[in-house]
Amino acid sequence: MHLAYNSEIAARCPKCMGPGGSVVRKFFGCDEPASVPVFQMTCSACNGHGDGVCEKCGGGGYEVLFRCPASQSSAFGAQAVNAYQDWENGILPSTGGASDQAALFGDAMHVVKCERSKIQEALSTSKAKSGI
Repeated sequence: MHLAYNSEIAARCPKCMGPGGSVVRKFFGCDEPASVPVFQMTCSACNGHGDGVCEKCGGGGYEVLFRCPASQSSAFGAQAVNAYQDWENGILPSTGGASDQAALFGDAMHVVKCERSKIQEALSTSKAKSGI
């Protein structure tokens, strides 16, 4: 879920649908693989451990993708991210407390939270290196 693989270039999904959208769609790999990586996510094989022996990520802990993340995500993934935003604001999908929620909800929140933490860590590291 790490958007904007290159920190200089941020994805702009609404622009894909507007004037000149075909150029944006081609650049971000909305309809077919882009010529350069546009997205990275925690490796699904080693769960981001980057142990040096993972065949999928080469030990780096991240998968590099050439397609727009929105074009590759499932409806469940989008729902999980939206539910996480509500969860951060104290809004739960079912009445009651945390123990009254479906187990899948807790699992999904854990995955999204881990991904967001990795994104924040990468942004902090990038800013520290650039002196921002």
